[in-house]
Formats: sequence, structure tokens, C-alpha cells
Amino acid sequence: TAGGQDYEGAKMIIASGSSAVVPPIPGVKENLGDFVVTNREVLELKEVPKQFVVIGGGVIGLEMVAYYATVGAKVTVVEMLDHIAGPTDREISSMLQKELEKKGVTFLLSHKCLAVETGKVIAEAPDGSVAVTDAAQSVPVAAEGSRPTAAETVRAISKAIDACATMATRAAGEEVNEDDGCYGADSENRGHP
Repeated sequence: TAGGQDYEGAKMIIASGSSAVVPPIPGVKENLGDFVVTNREVLELKEVPKQFVVIGGGVIGLEMVAYYATVGAKVTVVEMLDHIAGPTDREISSMLQKELEKKGVTFLLSHKCLAVETGKVIAEAPDGSVAVTDAAQSVPVAAEGSRPTAAETVRAISKAIDACATMATRAAGEEVNEDDGCYGADSENRGHP
């Protein structure tokens, strides 16, 4: 049941939503909503920033990179890995990076973000040198992705378990209809779908 409506099916997907990941980088959480935004708030900007830095070169961050580079922002990506797009095939990742570089995107790969301060992101390169984004009007975007909303997922799973337990209890010693999508037991206590 969702919104007062009952749904049936052999298989169900619980899509309870997600929330933005706020990385534990000094200056990010403290300035969230001020000059730091997540992948959610960046979509609500009223005007295109002249420059902005995206922390995290995963697929969610790259969505923002592609959009803002296309509409004219000077974008820098700070990524800890030596490539963008996480577990994406390396050939595809490389092609994507080249296309974004053609749009003027700068990539600081294998760089660890150390801190975010007004108008700049401070990152450390593998050799220990420090890179500071030179951006007077920079909008750091904490775009490390999103995670499932735990409370919503737990509530949805809990309701599904309760429904299955109720059906199994009612059906104790009887065949359980396979269409119920739950496991039950027959009169000899053998589990079956």
C-alpha cells in the first residue's frame, strides 16, 4: 500500500529516494547553502556562475559538469581517482574526459580535496604539491553522489516484511499463493515461493 493505493506484482522495486552525500571535507558542511552547494541545490541556481569547482568526478558530478560547461561556466573537477566516472569502462571514461576538455573543463585527477574556503578549493596532488583553484566567483559543488534515504528504505522494507508475515501466518499449513510474492510454508513446513 502506498498513498492509500494497493499494488500487486510478482516483483516490486522499492525506490524510496536518496539524499546528497556531503563529504567530510573542512569547509564543506560549514558553508553548505552559503557558497557550497550539493548536486541538488546546484540545479536551483538562478544564474550561471562564471566559474565553479566540482568535488568528485563520478557520474552525478559529471552531469553538473557537462551542463554548466555547455552553458558557459569555467568548470574545474577535483577527483581523487586517476580517472573520471568511477567504475565506468576506462575507454568510455577517457572519451568523456576528452569531450569535456574540449568544452574547457579542467580536471585535477588523483587530487585529494583538503578544504573549501570562500572562492576556492584546496587540493593535494599525488606528489604532495597543493593546488588551489583560482576563482574569485567560484561555487564549489560537493557532488560525491547520493545515498538511499535510509529511513524511507527501512519503512518500506518493514511494511513489506509485515505484509509477508501476515500472509504467512494466515496461510500456516496451507499453500501460499505464488502471486503473493512472499515465502510461506506448506503443511510439512517446507518453504516455497
